[in-house]
Amino acid sequence: MKKRLLFLLLLCASLALAQNRPPVNHDFDFWLGDWEVTNQANGKLAGHNRIELKHGGRVLVENYTTPGAYTGMSLNGYDGAAKRWHQCWMDSGGGVLDLYGGLVGREMVLTGETPLPGGGHQLERITWTPNADGTVRQHWEQSADAAKTWTTAFDGLYRKKS
Repeated sequence: MKKRLLFLLLLCASLALAQNRPPVNHDFDFWLGDWEVTNQANGKLAGHNRIELKHGGRVLVENYTTPGAYTGMSLNGYDGAAKRWHQCWMDSGGGVLDLYGGLVGREMVLTGETPLPGGGHQLERITWTPNADGTVRQHWEQSADAAKTWTTAFDGLYRKKS
């Protein structure tokens, strides 16, 4: 009897928690899939990227590999309290990016800051654009002058693997 009562209490508590959770945000679902990424600057293969939904559809997990030894991954999720997306990227070179943002029109735009070796910081902005042909453009820009000018760090085109 005690086990049954405990089970019912736990069931009621989990149902109450589930009802208080905000709905799953699907703004970034266009990025889901198994992709081949081409560097648009030179047309060469930049790498392979797999973006999967995890944890009840609330987290996008990115795993990126290149033809060389460089690899990286990110966790992406919608912060309902802050009403914005958050990406945390970490890679085999020790790089870390924390980016925040959301949809601007039909593009996902996430921004953040990274420290510069001599002091100060650099602004980071990555824009993902879903294209009509099913590809996705990822344009990563950086600014060391408080967003007066931006330079392209990477401009990639994602094509779904067959």
